[in-house]
Amino acid sequence: MGGLCDSQNSHQNKYKQNNMQNNPNSNIMNQNPNNNQNTGMQGYVQVDAVLKQKGARYLIRQIKHEQGESPPGGKMPIKMIFSLDRLTMNSAKNPASLTFKISIAETRNPKAFKPMSTISDLNLDDYVFANQIITEFFFEFDQQIKIETLYNNMKVQEDFVSTAKINGSLNHIEEVPLFLSGAGQSPDFKLILISDPIAEELSRVAISFDMRLESNISEEFFAVFENTFKNKTQKIYKTEEVRGPYPKIIARDIAFGDLSFDKSNDQEFNIEFYIIRSGIISKIGVITSNLSNLDNMTLDVKDSRSNTIVSKASISTTRRTIKRFVDYIYMDKLQISMLCAIDFTGSNGDPNQPSSLHYLKAAEPNQYQQALQASASIVSYYDVDKKFPVFGFGAQYKGDVTGFVSHCFNLNFSGEDPEVDGVQGIMDSYRHALPMVILSGPTFFTPCIMKTVDYVKSKGIDNAYYILLIITDGQINDMPETRRAIVEASLLPISIIIVGVGNANFSSMNQLDGDEFPLEDAYGKKIRDVVQFVKFENRYAMDVALFSRDLLYEVPNQVEGYFRTIGR
Repeated sequence: MGGLCDSQNSHQNKYKQNNMQNNPNSNIMNQNPNNNQNTGMQGYVQVDAVLKQKGARYLIRQIKHEQGESPPGGKMPIKMIFSLDRLTMNSAKNPASLTFKISIAETRNPKAFKPMSTISDLNLDDYVFANQIITEFFFEFDQQIKIETLYNNMKVQEDFVSTAKINGSLNHIEEVPLFLSGAGQSPDFKLILISDPIAEELSRVAISFDMRLESNISEEFFAVFENTFKNKTQKIYKTEEVRGPYPKIIARDIAFGDLSFDKSNDQEFNIEFYIIRSGIISKIGVITSNLSNLDNMTLDVKDSRSNTIVSKASISTTRRTIKRFVDYIYMDKLQISMLCAIDFTGSNGDPNQPSSLHYLKAAEPNQYQQALQASASIVSYYDVDKKFPVFGFGAQYKGDVTGFVSHCFNLNFSGEDPEVDGVQGIMDSYRHALPMVILSGPTFFTPCIMKTVDYVKSKGIDNAYYILLIITDGQINDMPETRRAIVEASLLPISIIIVGVGNANFSSMNQLDGDEFPLEDAYGKKIRDVVQFVKFENRYAMDVALFSRDLLYEVPNQVEGYFRTIGR
């Protein structure tokens, strides 16, 4: 969720960087750590915040923000192939006279379209057009493809096709009926559009480093990998802190080709080594190497300013092919399913009043409806059975004289099965539930998260991933329990997306954000980041594509992160 932040604010003044002027005649890595007069310290400056993050961290998101960009997370190159259906041919028309002008919506402005590409040159043997379109498909929002049909170079119709629909389900074929003489009883031709991932762009090689630093000091050490992109040096990976002497520092699965690196084998990169002494982070030196020189070796660690040797590091490397999100979708046929949990607490206001966040009689859908529609319309393409569990929380059943408040109930009011059919089933169950409940409270997330955990376990986790969408209007009242529930969910193929609606203060949601406030298990180990929080804003009402992009932005990386933790 965005760039890495300093999660240890209480230590903000504790960690400082030591600008070191090394004495070429002495090895600082083997000095008495208490003999500070030999370290050549010239004063302290605040270190980069990423160096304060304890534990191994991928820093890819940090880089993308430094570049001033926010690229979607599920990007993949695809080729689009166009053909005609052999069974739909008007013998009075010449198929070779068909031409198509294709343009695809821009990622930054989904309402604008890129310059058109021409599809022509039909092969009359197999009815496949000779030219294909190479473009990029994004998981988290639905790009539109505009298709202008021309016959004998005269425009006859214009159609729009969804990229999410084409790519979301395996082997999906999109058909566009063509009426050359106006809308008739049957089409003259039928255009078939399919897309395939570009195989060589799917998986990529990752490199792991085992490094032993020559230092007899009993302090903590770590390393940071950095590369250069557009003449700017950027940190891409930080290892876990390891205590010396002679620390063994490990970096796992650095996918250089995915981190703005030139993919040529002579691409250079740096490994910076740091030491933490008395709470102070000091830069020791740097190794500069390249992708073609990664055999077992011993390299000099040099001061980056004076170029003098300050230590040595023995390095061994291993390579393996790791999968991307699109590999899991196309190669492993991964299914992505969504569960919904909707806030029915009293703070939403009386649903019969226009001021209520649950008001249904306005000209436009309310924020709950917009959030449900935007997310489900994308995820549904990746779900085979199109069945979605939907829950409500924080309400009483009308007619229940006990006043019992349920913090997780099936929105279809089925005693056992919470699933509804398709996106429309989600929308219908929400509308039908409102008049059947009394909004109450307080706001508890834990029951719905644990219900999701139980549901996922019952369904199986072999080749499936689940997204829990929670829509709420305010602060939660069971924060400690919710954090523990998220820790348990992080062990399963689950992502949790929280949408905040209304004008409440959602600052406490940052405590669930795995970047700013990393959650830890009972043993103090940081868990996989599984939570994304998005506050619904007015601009989303005008731009559904932008909203779905922000909702689902983190899912591809979270999918990859889960399967790597289990060795897939």
